[in-house]
Amino acid sequence: MEDSMSDLKPCPYCGGDAKVHDYMFPVGKIIMYRVICRTPGCWGMTAGFESKEDAIKAWNNRPGEDALRARAERAEATLEELKA
Repeated sequence: MEDSMSDLKPCPYCGGDAKVHDYMFPVGKIIMYRVICRTPGCWGMTAGFESKEDAIKAWNNRPGEDALRARAERAEATLEELKA
């Protein structure tokens, strides 16, 4: 079963949309969840998690990207100050 999630960030590899996918883990017959990229040919995906929430957190966890975004925002603010 597949489930689209609007709160997923785009794929970090190709920028495409992602979805939450559930599957039966063969050992112990446990339902697992992973986030996968919907773009054909892109293999962006998380490992399997026991909850949708954990899979989404893993997919959205991008500390390097978040740090660069914050740095760019500070640089833009400084540039605006210098223009004034």
